This record gives sequence, structure tokens and C-alpha cells, in this order.
Amino acid sequence: MSNPPVSEEILKVIQVLPDIEVHIYNPTIIIPNGLDEPKTMKGRLAVVLANHRRVSQTSIRRLRKLLEDHAWSSEGLEEMVDFYLRWEILTKKNGHLIINHKKIKLIHEPGDIIVE
Repeated sequence: MSNPPVSEEILKVIQVLPDIEVHIYNPTIIIPNGLDEPKTMKGRLAVVLANHRRVSQTSIRRLRKLLEDHAWSSEGLEEMVDFYLRWEILTKKNGHLIINHKKIKLIHEPGDIIVE
């Protein structure tokens, strides 16, 4: 057998092997509530999730009912669920929403309210 012809061209192979850094920030979202009710869907949903600590999974339908049981509007619920999913306060598993209760804290502020 003869040797293949020798070419004067140089084949250059470049391989890039990047490192990946994922920075995770865990800020505290403070949702101030008014005296009579939370003013935003973010606050209403946080209160509903915090008040149902015995429940680890839920659905949008159930969350809508819990909001309505508080006499609160459920308008904007789907968008807020998406927000809570991005922040991993909620996760999806087998078609259910899983509540990460470690990320929801109720802080009771002591104080007096004058009622006339």
C-alpha cells in the first residue's frame, strides 16, 4: 500500500470548553399589607399560601377558591403563579403546584390600632 499524498494545508481544530457559573440570589420580598387586606395579588396569594401550611400541593383552581373565600378578587392569579414559579416559591410536579413553605414567612408586627 502506498502512503496518502502529503498536503501542505494545516487542519486546525479548536475546542472551547467553557465553565458555567450560576449565581443564586435569595432576596426577601417584603409585601406590606394594609389594615384590612393586602392591596396586590402578590400579597393576597402570599397570605393564602402562608395560611395553608398543612397543604403541600395545590392547583390554580384551588388557589382561586381560597382567594374568593377571603372575598378577594382572583384577577391576575395566573400571572402571579408564574411569578411565584420563577422565584421557586411554587414548583410544578405531575400537574400540581407544590408550595415551598420554607420560602413563605408570616411576620406578625405588634402594635395598637385605634378604632373609633
